[in-house]
Amino acid sequence: MSEILFNREHDLSGLVSFVSEKIEAGKVTLDTYISTDNMLVDRGGVEPATKLPSASRFNYFKVNDTLFSNIRTYFRKVWLADFEGGASPDVLIFRTKNSEVANSSN
Repeated sequence: MSEILFNREHDLSGLVSFVSEKIEAGKVTLDTYISTDNMLVDRGGVEPATKLPSASRFNYFKVNDTLFSNIRTYFRKVWLADFEGGASPDVLIFRTKNSEVANSSN
């Protein structure tokens, strides 16, 4: 990949991949399940879920993935994952293609 220039416009697909991996529901707990309900507004992080939906699998996210609520986007529910787990279908998961981006302080 070419050098990343920070504070410039980039095509999103050149920087991240949309994640569609799945995780078995039995491996997900209230502490590791993310939905639009337990994402906090204005990039405030997440809190433990209060319930798990009845599903056999969830979308799988890893540490440093970016989770974005696609419901009422004006709430700016965005979170950089610091643990792995499962997410609802209403949460988009993006994974960086370049570790320099995830580890940058710029």
